[in-house]
Parts: sequence; structure tokens; C-alpha cells
Amino acid sequence: IRFSERVVEAVASITSPTWNAGQTIRHSKLAPLLPVVNWLATYNKPKYDDLVAQYQVTAQTAYQKVLREFFEDKRSTVTRKSTEKILAKFGSRKSELALSQKLMGSTNQMQSQSSLASGHSTTSLDSLQSSKSESDFTLSHGSQFESSVRDSLDFMEITMSKEESFIGSFFKETRSRKERADMGEVVLCRFTAELESFINTSCKFDPYYALPIYLSILDRLDDAQQESFLFKVLRQCLDTANIYFNKMHKMQKERILESNKKARRGTASCVLQFTQFLLFSESLHKNSRRSSLDMCYTQLADAVCQSIEVFATAQSKMPSEVATIENYHFIYHFLFRNKIDGLEKFRTHCHKKYKDSLEQYVKSYLGTPLDKINVFFEGVKLKLNSGVPHQEIGFYSEFSKQKLKALIADYSVKEVKKGLESVMKKIEKHFTKEQNLFTVACLTMQAEFIKQVEGYENLMKLCYPDAGLKFSFTVAQIHAIFDGKSPRQ
Repeated sequence: IRFSERVVEAVASITSPTWNAGQTIRHSKLAPLLPVVNWLATYNKPKYDDLVAQYQVTAQTAYQKVLREFFEDKRSTVTRKSTEKILAKFGSRKSELALSQKLMGSTNQMQSQSSLASGHSTTSLDSLQSSKSESDFTLSHGSQFESSVRDSLDFMEITMSKEESFIGSFFKETRSRKERADMGEVVLCRFTAELESFINTSCKFDPYYALPIYLSILDRLDDAQQESFLFKVLRQCLDTANIYFNKMHKMQKERILESNKKARRGTASCVLQFTQFLLFSESLHKNSRRSSLDMCYTQLADAVCQSIEVFATAQSKMPSEVATIENYHFIYHFLFRNKIDGLEKFRTHCHKKYKDSLEQYVKSYLGTPLDKINVFFEGVKLKLNSGVPHQEIGFYSEFSKQKLKALIADYSVKEVKKGLESVMKKIEKHFTKEQNLFTVACLTMQAEFIKQVEGYENLMKLCYPDAGLKFSFTVAQIHAIFDGKSPRQ
């Protein structure tokens, strides 16, 4: 009996949290006692049960001490400046311009007119200082915390794996597989409690910490064996992380919807909030399992569309189409450069909104510079549509060759240039310098005007084939007019 008590005392002493030794040393000290423990299980079952109970209690307490010290150290090393406060600062124009520069990239990336015509602008923010902005800090801060989370999960995985292996071998002869599993859950129950405590503390301090925590646990679950202690702990803690992830997502959505109360020209705060959040979350995601993240992105994309509409409507110093053009172009260009999975359809949507708004804006402000010519040929088209043969159009007095020739004479190169420059001077005031979209608008307007002119010329060839009628200006001269009025190009 005394021998049995000494064995129980030895196990308790080795596993006691007051003995400052690592897990490996504890296990190596217990290993020589294995034959005695097996003997005890056979000849003194009550004392063996005491030994098992004692091991569970002392080992659990020892791990609790180790985990608390470990997570306290992790908390102390996290920079005490929350991502939430950083992202909430996107109210000052200075910080928004710095962020806009970072998200859009430098002018060296896109320079050709072909890229401009296809819908990509260059940015004119290179003159701003490239000092470390809040957006830089947000990304490095998130990566720093993510590294801390992954270190914590590495420590837990290694520690739990070793304990699981030890219980499986040390009690293999005396305990059934289910009994060993139950025993492991008792010994390692503090892992769940301490990890959940770390999640609660971190996410209450900074709601955006939910993102690296949730994604890191998801990634680790994919690699964990489903029967392992680690899988059970992570699966339980994932529910807690998911609650905070949903809260963070809701908060970000509300921030996007409410960020444009003080509307300014240029890139809207909601767009900067959205794109910065995408950069932050994508910098953390390392795994292909991203259904929750994609769902979050989709809902935030819907929110930013709603917010852009509000932002555009609230503009008083520029047409609402310009606000739509600039903001959808910003998002499209950002997504074009970053290629984020799950947002391909939204990228296409942004490009369409941008192009449609640009086309509508150009047609609205360009109008028909050759107004008298336009009225004349609108009448011609009505006659043709009513069934009048094109050879007979010139026989009508209102559509005679002489009348058309007189109208053409009213539009000299000088008059056309004056009219187009007046339009461009007006639209230049509408666009900000952030994305250099004035150049894009000029190129689009140029293409639209040439299209109008070519339409008139085609009707001249059809209805007045031998009259020798032509405009006093050429397409090359039209290009020269627009090129000379695009100082930002």
C-alpha cells in the first residue's frame, strides 16, 4: 500500500505546476514509472484510479499556468494601437490622399493612351511625400498580430500533440482508447478556455483582430486531424471567432454606409474604407478556403455601391456622373491591379458603371458641337426612314446641296476649335487631380466627336455622292485640338 502511495505521489510531484520544468522533461521523468503504473493497474486498481485522477488534475493545472504566461506574453507584445482607430481616421483629406496614392499606384505603371482609352487612368499624386501613412501601419500592424496568432496556434499544436502522444503511449496498456481520449480532454481542457479568453480580450480591444484570428483558425483546421485534441479545441474556438468576425463585418459595413456624411469631391471615404479593408484582409489570408471572406466582400461591395450613390447625389460642385465615374474607376483600377478572388463579377460591374457613366457624361456635356449640321442630318435620316430614296434627298429644298454647303461653311477650323475648347474648359473644372480622369474624358469626347463627324460624312457620301462636299477640318486637326487642351496627359 505504501509503495502504491509513493507511486501516486511521484506522478503528482512530476506533473505539479510548482515544479518549473518543460513538457518534455516531465514526460521523460514519468517514462521510467511506466512498468510500475502498469503493475498498479493490475494489483491495486483503486490506487491506480487515484493516480490517473491525480495526473489529470496536476497536468491540467500545470498547462493552465503555462498557457496563461504564454498568452499574457503575446498580449504584451501586440502594438497598442488598434486597427479600428486607424481605419476610423479616414476623415481628414490628407490621410485620404495618402491612402489614395498607395491604393492607386504610381504613374509609371500606366502611361500609354491605349490604356487610358481602355479605361485606366494614371494618378497625379507622386508629388506627395511617400512617408509612412496610416494605411502602411494598418497592414504591418495586422500582419504583426496575425504572426502572433499563428505563433500561438503553433505552440498549442505542438504542446497538445506531445501530450496526446504521451497519454496514448503511457496509458496504452491500462486504459481503453475512449478512456485515453476522455482523459486527454480533461487534461487539455484549459487550452480551449485560454484560447477563447485570448480571442475575447483581443477582439474587444480591436474588433479587426477577429479577421486574422478567424482566418488563422480556419487555415489550421484544414490541416488538423479530425480525431485530434487540436481539432476539437479549434472547432469550439472557431464558433467564438466567428461571432466576432460577423460583428467586425457588420461594423465595417456600417462604417462604409455612414462614411460619406461630409461629402467631398474626389474619391469617397467609403471607397477608401472598402479598398483598404480588402488590402488588410488579403494580406492575412493564406488559404484557399475563403467562403466566409467572399460573402463578407460581396456584402461590403453592395454597401459601397449604395454609399457611392449617396455620395454622388450629395455633390454640389460637380455633376453626379463625375462622382460615379471617379469612384467606380478607383475601385475597378484597384481590383484590376490586385486580382482578388470572389470579386471578379464586382470588378466587371465597376468597369461597366464607370464606362456607362463616362459615356453618359460625355454625351451630355459634348452635345452636338456642329449643331446646325446635326439638325440638318437628323431631318435627312427622317426622310430616309420614311422611305425616300437617298438619290432624291437633294431635291427637297430644305435638304438641298446648296443649303448643306452653306452650313458647312459656318464651321471653320477656328470655330470648331473654339467650341470644343469651351467644352473642355468647362469639364476640366469637374474632375479632381487624384486620378487624372480629365484626360480620359477628353479622349472619350474626342472619339465621340469624331464618330459624329464620320456619321455626317457617311450621309454626305450616300445622299450627295458627286457634290464634292466636305468639312473644312480633318480628323488629324481634331486630334490636335484635343491634344493641345489636355495639359495633364
